[in-house]
Amino acid sequence: MNLKVFIAVMVLATLVACHQKPQKPDVLLIVVDTLRWDHVGFNAATGHTPNMDRIAQSATVYSQCRSASSNTSISMASFWTGLPPHETGVLTQLVALPQRHITVAEQFQQAGYQTLGITANPVLTPGMGFSQGFDHYQVTSRYGPDLIQALKDQLETPSPKPRFIYVQFMDTHFPYNPGPFASNYDCADFGYFDEVSAHHKSLSEMLFHPPLDEVEMARAKRVYAASVRHVDALVGEIVETLRDPLLIITADHGESLGEHGYFFGHSIMTYEATIKVPLLIRSPGQLEQERIEQPVTHMGLHHALSRWLWQDIPVHIEAETKPQVAWGHPNLGLLEDNTKVPAKGILGARRSVFIQPNKIHLVPQPETAAAFEVYELDSDPNEQTILPHGHLSDDQWRNVINVFETSVPTQENTGTAHAAQLELLRSLGYVAD
Repeated sequence: MNLKVFIAVMVLATLVACHQKPQKPDVLLIVVDTLRWDHVGFNAATGHTPNMDRIAQSATVYSQCRSASSNTSISMASFWTGLPPHETGVLTQLVALPQRHITVAEQFQQAGYQTLGITANPVLTPGMGFSQGFDHYQVTSRYGPDLIQALKDQLETPSPKPRFIYVQFMDTHFPYNPGPFASNYDCADFGYFDEVSAHHKSLSEMLFHPPLDEVEMARAKRVYAASVRHVDALVGEIVETLRDPLLIITADHGESLGEHGYFFGHSIMTYEATIKVPLLIRSPGQLEQERIEQPVTHMGLHHALSRWLWQDIPVHIEAETKPQVAWGHPNLGLLEDNTKVPAKGILGARRSVFIQPNKIHLVPQPETAAAFEVYELDSDPNEQTILPHGHLSDDQWRNVINVFETSVPTQENTGTAHAAQLELLRSLGYVAD
């Protein structure tokens, strides 16, 4: 090759390199199972989450994010697909996510990412369809440090591709795991949750009328708070494993700590305690906090990630202008004394619709017309005061009824539980003996 040809080749190579897009950054999605919106400091100054609070100082915080369901399987199916529950086909935790849906992980995989998923939630298995799009997918024990070790093991092998990494902690889920922070919260010897999990005490009693006096109830709630503090420490550790990724921290749903007579559970009711979730997004190089007060959803996050991935549009979740329907888990007869969900079957599930600023709950009844509860969230964010039906106009009621009637599945598939699956759900507080 003569000098002129060599120089021409080098110039051409330089021009091509200059026009190539820089490699996308790694993406780290952290889902903290069962994390209440009001237990993170960047929303409520609790002191439980110093690591997440530090991250939030240079992130975009969405203070009005709601999940599609108070149940993990239903919620995560909507997150991964960007579809509302009645369109995913997943309306119970016994139904697998259909293969026909294109998930976020599949989109990242198609865009050239190495996709890695590690979850501590034993319900989110490959057999239930949640490994779609992942090059590596792993279900660890429910213990957070085991999840972190599994992630470190995977990251030991360098990747020539950018990585999309999803992890889901389980320590804030019943029976809770405060780890080394139990003593800090004066709950180290509180064994009630372990006794319920081991079937030595009644699950239904714990959920609906726990035999705890005022002092014991306060300690029980501190177990949950200590578990939040434990996960926060784990989040702080895991964030250090990657260099300035696109970082997303959220929860699949919240937890009820006694609101509306429902204790230490989440799956069957859709009040704010179980539907409103923390959400922050830190873009690479972001230095200042931005707070977004408009209502958003996990489905909106799905679409924001798709736009960023394929159109190079900065990750920004658009305000939700359509009614937001949330599903509770239906009563399948697996939980005794479940008077909170009196009607059985898919369409017996409690649902709610948020049409700002009002939230309307639908409570189907087995033999009579459905009951409705109306709340105005601006003045009553904890849904303490049921408003008269006259709070809504006739036109508003027609809209509400239409939303509920059009947000139902075309087929009612409840799924089938096998013995091992029932035992797993029993240990997680979903099935009573």
